[in-house]
Amino acid sequence: YHFTGNTIYLNCKTATNGSVVVDLSDETGKPIPGYTHQEAVPIRGDSIRSAVTWKGNRSLKPLDGRIIQINISIKNAQLYSLQVQ
Repeated sequence: YHFTGNTIYLNCKTATNGSVVVDLSDETGKPIPGYTHQEAVPIRGDSIRSAVTWKGNRSLKPLDGRIIQINISIKNAQLYSLQVQ
């Protein structure tokens, strides 16, 4: 995916003990520093438009035009949609 956008939004619902975590990798599958699983802020609750963030609320602008992989880890949750804006 040639990335273009500022923010990833998820429509998801988690159980009380659930979460959705998003991390980004390059085209070879190597984690992108600043956007790793460990730096991701877990999404919890029920929202039709939860912004995906990482510690420090990193901007996605530096990734414009790069080929990236969006990796989503779901624990006791339902993911309905993903949108990049």
